[in-house]
Amino acid sequence: MTQLPNLRPRKASTVKRRQSQSISLAGMLIVAIATFWLVLTWSRDSADKTTLTQISPLPQAEDPFDSPIETPTPEVFPTITPVPTLPFVDKLPPGEKIIYTETDETLRSTLVQISNVENLEVRRRITTIPHLFGYKPIGLVSPDRTRVAFLVKPDATRSSRDSSTFDDSQLWIVEINDGTTRILADNVSFIAGWVTNQEVAFARMSSPVSSASADVVHPEFYTVTLDGSVQQFLTGGQTGEIVHPVGWSQNGKLFYLAKWETMPGAWEIWEVDNESRQIRPILKAMSTIAESPVLSTNGRFVLYNGFTDSEQLLIITELASGNTNVLSVAPKSSERRNTIIGIPSLIGEKVLIRSPLSDAEAITPASEKASLQIAVYGSDNQPSLSVTPVDMIDDSFAPVAWSPSEQWIAMTTLPGDPSILLVYSLTRQSWRQIPKAYPSNWISILGWQE
Repeated sequence: MTQLPNLRPRKASTVKRRQSQSISLAGMLIVAIATFWLVLTWSRDSADKTTLTQISPLPQAEDPFDSPIETPTPEVFPTITPVPTLPFVDKLPPGEKIIYTETDETLRSTLVQISNVENLEVRRRITTIPHLFGYKPIGLVSPDRTRVAFLVKPDATRSSRDSSTFDDSQLWIVEINDGTTRILADNVSFIAGWVTNQEVAFARMSSPVSSASADVVHPEFYTVTLDGSVQQFLTGGQTGEIVHPVGWSQNGKLFYLAKWETMPGAWEIWEVDNESRQIRPILKAMSTIAESPVLSTNGRFVLYNGFTDSEQLLIITELASGNTNVLSVAPKSSERRNTIIGIPSLIGEKVLIRSPLSDAEAITPASEKASLQIAVYGSDNQPSLSVTPVDMIDDSFAPVAWSPSEQWIAMTTLPGDPSILLVYSLTRQSWRQIPKAYPSNWISILGWQE
C-alpha cells in the first residue's frame, strides 16, 4: 500500500516562510516610508532654514551709553570755550592783577584767587572759604588793596547769643599776600565799608526791647580794627527806615549813609562824624525815586540812579557844595539791560558810564548795543563826556570793576551773580574770559591790585 506523503509539515513551513516574507516586505515598506518622510522633512526644514538665512536681521537698538552726548554751545557773547582746570603758581609776575572768587555750591566752598590781567591763565590761590550752601561770601577789598573783608555765613550749628541779635554771619579778613585769615566779629548783617586800611565797619540788625515794635528792626553800626577791637559808633536812630551804607571819607572820619523814609518815600544822604557821633542830613535825592548810591573813592561825590515817570537818570552830587549834575539820561525801562550804570574811578575824578544807545547811535544794524562813556570832572565840577562805543559788547553785559590804570574793565552778565565774567581792554578793544576751574561754578570780581 502506497503511503501518501506527509503534507502537513510542509504546509506549515510554507506558511511560516510566506509570513516571514510578508513581514519583511512590510518592514521594508515601513522603512521606505519612514525614509521618505525623513527625507521630505529634512528638505522642508532645509528650505525653511535657507529662507530664514535670507531674511535681513532686524536693526539693533543703539546702546545709549555708547552714544556720544552732545553739549550745546552756550549762546552768549563772545563765544565761550571750555577751560580746563588751571594750575596755581606761588608768585605772580609784575603788572595789574584782578582779585576774584569762584564758588562751588556743591562743595559749599569759595576759592579766592588772583590773576594777572595780561595773562588770566596765570593765577595764585589766596585761600578757600567754607560756608553754608546758598550763601557765597561777599568781599570788599581794602583801600590799599592788600586785604579783603568778607561777609561769611559759616556752615555750622547756629550758636545762641544775645537775643537782641539774630544774624549768625561773620566778618572775615583775608590777607591777599599770604592768605592769612582771621574772624573779627560774629552776628554781622552787612559790611559797611573800610574805614581805613586797618579798620572795617559793619552793621548788626537789632530789634527794639519794646514788645509793641518787636517786628521792627534797625541797624547798629560798629567798627573793628584788625586786632579785633570792636567799637560801636552809631546806634539805632533809624527805626522804621531802610538804611544803606554809601561810603567813608579818605581819612576815615566821616561816614555816609542813605536813609529811605517811610513817608513820603524819598531818601536822603546823611553824614556821621566817627569821632563826635553826630549825625546830620546833607542832601536829598534829586528825584522822588532813587537807588544805588555809591561814594567816589576820594569821598567828594555821591553817584546814584534817579527815576522820573518816563526817564532814568545817572546823577552825581558834590557833598561839600551840593552841586548836582545829570551825567546820562535814558528812557525808563523794566529791563536791566537798559539800565544806566556808573562806576567811579579808583584814582581820579572820573566816572565810567554804561548806557543804552538810542536808535540813531546804534553801532551795528544787527541788534541794539550799549556804549561806554567816561565823564571827567574839571575844577568847576562840570562833567565833560567822552563817548567810547564798544561794538563788541553785548547789551546783556555790564561793567562791575574799573582798574586803577583805567585801561581794563571787568564785565559780567545781567542781572544777577555772574557765571561768566569777562575783561575788556579799552586800549586794544578786545575781550578775554576769566577762566574757571569748573564751568558750573559762580565767579565774582572783588577788585584790583597793582
